[in-house]
Amino acid sequence: MNLHISAKTVVGLFVVLLLSACSEPTDTAKTDSLDRTADEAAIRSLLQTNFAASTARDAASVAATFMPDGDGWIAGLSRASTHDGLRSLEEDFGGMPGFQGYEGTIESVRFISPDAAIVEVAGLTIMDTGSFEEETTIVVARNGGGWKIAAWRVMTFDETLLNILRE
Repeated sequence: MNLHISAKTVVGLFVVLLLSACSEPTDTAKTDSLDRTADEAAIRSLLQTNFAASTARDAASVAATFMPDGDGWIAGLSRASTHDGLRSLEEDFGGMPGFQGYEGTIESVRFISPDAAIVEVAGLTIMDTGSFEEETTIVVARNGGGWKIAAWRVMTFDETLLNILRE
């Protein structure tokens, strides 16, 4: 039997296990019955702010959408942690020759605890030579009453753009 599990699935399962191990047990009946409308709206707003800041090449504002110890990783490139590292990664991304902007379509928001959710995004990097698709998994967490990005994982990214970023 040939079993194929995508990297996206592995990361998603890892994050669920990690968050489950780090959080206090919750009453699932309470969690399932919560109205998550306001939380989902806040998460969508946070990510739209991130997408707009990326298009505007505002690396500091992109980093501000992350938790202080948040991290980001584009498959095939190195990871970045903390606001300084994330700002630098975003400067490299927005500084690619021909970069025009970034668009993200939020495909799903799945709450894994009262204060954490996994968001699946179909991203589009717009260059002067065309648009390039990506698949992204984002973990968001409530911190001090507000939502912030804890981890951003670009699981698939066009090889053409990876080569530009590596230069």
